[in-house]
Amino acid sequence: LKEKLKDTSVTWDLNMAMLSTVSRCASRPSRSWRWAAAPLVRAQLSFRRQNVDVLPDLIVPPTYPTQTEKLTSLDVSMKYYPGVTAHNFYRGQLDIPALKAAFTRVVAKNPLLAGRIRTIAGSDELEVHFDGAKGCPFYERQIAPDLEEQLEGFSNEMLATKPVEWELMVERLGIVSTGIGEAQVDKDGPLCTVSCVVGKNMSVLSLSVSHLLGDGSTKFQVLQQWDKEFMEPGSSYTLAGREAVIETDNLVKSAYTPWERAAMDAFYPKLHERHYISRDLKDYNMVAVHLRDADLARIKEGQMKIAGEGSRFSTQDAIVSWLGNALKAKWFAFTVDLRGRAEGLPPNACGNAFQTWYGTPAAGPGSFSPLDVRRVIKATGANCAPALEEALFNGLEDSIDVLG
Repeated sequence: LKEKLKDTSVTWDLNMAMLSTVSRCASRPSRSWRWAAAPLVRAQLSFRRQNVDVLPDLIVPPTYPTQTEKLTSLDVSMKYYPGVTAHNFYRGQLDIPALKAAFTRVVAKNPLLAGRIRTIAGSDELEVHFDGAKGCPFYERQIAPDLEEQLEGFSNEMLATKPVEWELMVERLGIVSTGIGEAQVDKDGPLCTVSCVVGKNMSVLSLSVSHLLGDGSTKFQVLQQWDKEFMEPGSSYTLAGREAVIETDNLVKSAYTPWERAAMDAFYPKLHERHYISRDLKDYNMVAVHLRDADLARIKEGQMKIAGEGSRFSTQDAIVSWLGNALKAKWFAFTVDLRGRAEGLPPNACGNAFQTWYGTPAAGPGSFSPLDVRRVIKATGANCAPALEEALFNGLEDSIDVLG
């Protein structure tokens, strides 16, 4: 994480404690920086108007599966989330035909990307099908000179301090995402979109994957395959299925108490959609922090004094503790990829294979230690009742009563 956060802006969501990064990198071809949206901010802005004033090419695989693919309950719980989207920025102009050809080969190996979501008759369950409209929209457009000049003026510091202005810039660029999952169900909304925006001095390449289809790891695997396919044609492969996700999820949650499991079931998705996702952006509390390598070293050194010399914890543990103390927070949460935590779940599995783990500082609100975070990780999210009570239900008693 320390390496990944070099020259990086970190956005801290003080309600959900999620991190998103803006990192400079030198990976090919001449990539200058990449940005990933904070999930709930994107949820609010996913309802904004998208500037779709150009017709896309539809990327379709040569053949489709003969069977539909049923989504898991974890996939369906992402119904109210927007697509998982990454914007990649490059100095210079991109080879769009070569990029499009590489992406076409990735879709050929992963035709689910070109499918659509429909409700399984007589149930609330969802599946990916391949009837009617299908394909991945691939948008190409030019950056207006004045807009390109403004875009070049953005820096990591500005991304951290002016996140809303940045979102508006993305809107003006005409980047098209898959949008919120609910808008895709039974409406033939695409599950994967690409936007290529080219200017005189820089280019933008955006990939968006429906959160119903998969999580951040799924999106990153598609992006990674595309990157490699561009350099090594024929290197892409088919992502593994989602069959083992629920079994792994249940295995990890087997240490939870009945109340803890019931609390999560009660909160998602109804209360989550009604309160968290439906908040007005003006009421969304967010603290943006710009951290450099020296900052991280200083933070970790300070947190070692709190935890005690010789304590073992990660840089991420130190950041969560430091921010928790700065914000006088009562609880914290972070998202954990289940891939690699059980033998039955392949590391290249497609789907939503993550959990959110909750914790509280042992010494009370605003008195965090990095060992509080390490304790939650070692317990694989168990013993989370105090945090769940505070995080999920504090202030929502009326809603709980109404919903019975």
